[in-house]
Amino acid sequence: MITPNPLFPGARIALVGASSAVPADRLPVALALVESLGLIPVPAPSCYYVNRHGYFAADDAQRARDIQEAFADDSISGVWCIRGGYGAHRLLPLLDLDAIARTPKWFGGYSDVTALHIAFNQFCGFVTFHTTMPSTEPDPDGYTMTYLRRALFGPVTGPLANPKDQPMTTLQGGSAAGALYCLSATAERDGMELIATVMKGPTSDKRFESAKSMLTFGFANYTLLDVYPDEALPPVEVALGEQAQIQPVLSQSGRILIDKAQVNDVTTEIQLTDRVEAPVEQGQKLGEMIVRVGGETQQVIPLVADQAVERLTFPGIFVKFIKGLCMAG
Repeated sequence: MITPNPLFPGARIALVGASSAVPADRLPVALALVESLGLIPVPAPSCYYVNRHGYFAADDAQRARDIQEAFADDSISGVWCIRGGYGAHRLLPLLDLDAIARTPKWFGGYSDVTALHIAFNQFCGFVTFHTTMPSTEPDPDGYTMTYLRRALFGPVTGPLANPKDQPMTTLQGGSAAGALYCLSATAERDGMELIATVMKGPTSDKRFESAKSMLTFGFANYTLLDVYPDEALPPVEVALGEQAQIQPVLSQSGRILIDKAQVNDVTTEIQLTDRVEAPVEQGQKLGEMIVRVGGETQQVIPLVADQAVERLTFPGIFVKFIKGLCMAG
């Protein structure tokens, strides 16, 4: 399978609406994201809400034409679906896949766009990328942006790390050779979602029963535990601020997946600065809460300022000084 050339700063990338219509207010932020990546966005007619056709970004012929022309245009280095939704599969009979196979290019998107991924992989013989989409995720977080850049510019090889604040736990591991037919199953109970993957199951009934057994094992032996500081977090002193103290708070949920037998082995350690200097931004890191299970670090949660504190101006400092004198007198 061919891996198309990665993109580069200044590359022209076509934005296409393969599925649902893009609301008019989402196009500017989508274009801004692409430009922030150092790319030149080239929106196709299907990206404009005025060209919508019912639920779709445009009629089937226009959406297919936008994709076809993007692959045929030598000035275009990549093709990025601006959003998902519904309708990409309707374009498959309208695309000249032989022509697309002759000009493989970087292609990205996800969700409904999977229909196009499969066609380009199986019939055109080139690698495509399941990525976020500009109008759907115009402001990706740091983790997402890191891997989006890797998909766009490379390298695409190497390890993939799970987000630090979202650890993934293998409940029951294993391996298989010559996988044959596989089955993935998921179930949710009390806010805990588990995924079971069965490989090399000889029959449908065997695969189903194995998946059911694994999910039952998971729910019987694991639970979600909300972890909080052992004591109330003390306020942090703010130097030269319009207020003297600021309250630290958890930046995210302290919920962890844990073996039920280890519930009593959970401990927390608070590391918090004593003093910060204004100005302080809302969400500014003031410390962290380390969650350990059986002595091993399970999660590190930043402690952040619950509100902003502006820096005192010179008149403000003078007023504060006078008030201090009056109170002392």
